Amino acid sequence: MWRDRYANSSEEKCHANSATTDVDKAARLLVGQALANIVTVMAEAGGRPEDIARLTWYVVDKAEYLASSRPLGRAYREVLGGHYPAMTAVQVAALVEDGAKVEIEATAVIPARS
Repeated sequence: MWRDRYANSSEEKCHANSATTDVDKAARLLVGQALANIVTVMAEAGGRPEDIARLTWYVVDKAEYLASSRPLGRAYREVLGGHYPAMTAVQVAALVEDGAKVEIEATAVIPARS
């Protein structure tokens, strides 16, 4: 039996470090940290990465996001492995926090585990 618990609005925002010259490295570190934070929040609720049902990525610069797809993919696989839930990327004019480049929202269904 599944006892559904939802971990929703596990949102993480990534900020650019203006001192970083390697944009790919910065993107990889920032997104990797955001995803690791989501995994940490899920673990607190008894969840695992494979319980993630949906990820929504809000990005302020579509071109930068697309240009960084390889390092972002590496960061993703380092944290979430081969689990690929439904994902959407949405370009937005801005995020609430100044300097934020991406916000990742996760929705998970966490089953009861014995």
